[in-house]
Amino acid sequence: MTINQSIITYNNVRAAGRVTQPSGGISRRRSDAPDVPGLIMFGIFLILLGWIFSITPNLTDEVINFFKDIRLTEVSPNIFLPLPQSNHPVLYNAVYQFSLAFAAAHVFLLIARIVLRSPIDKIGSAVSGGVFWGGLAYIVSRIAGGLDWVPAITLFLIVIGVGIIIGGIFSYAVKRIRR
Repeated sequence: MTINQSIITYNNVRAAGRVTQPSGGISRRRSDAPDVPGLIMFGIFLILLGWIFSITPNLTDEVINFFKDIRLTEVSPNIFLPLPQSNHPVLYNAVYQFSLAFAAAHVFLLIARIVLRSPIDKIGSAVSGGVFWGGLAYIVSRIAGGLDWVPAITLFLIVIGVGIIIGGIFSYAVKRIRR
């Protein structure tokens, strides 16, 4: 077989959707079908965003005031972070409500992805997203209750890490169950 014939054969196999990898495994082409649960979640995101802005008076002004209130603050010797100087309860409440509602939407997304047998990475992403938004709701409620920003940032990093770990564990479990 010549090099040109090998390339043509490889391209024909690749066009059919199956390509043998050097590791010996077979990779499959992703479906060109739209991610319907993902599109629905984007719609829910926009609806929740609009809902929060419609039920929270002067939210735009609150967001602007929040960013105007940020100053470089020394949190430790020679370590400065941009932090707000005062409390913004209206904004914190709006972020809390949005985060809690979007976390709940991720629970339904997870159920839909499992029922529809979505790819494992999408299922793990739904779990991670739910943990993230639920954790963000918790952190914002703590900030509204007077938690300082430095511990809040620490909690935020912890929530991100926990979300990644739980999403990975859930993806692994689903993969094992599907075998």
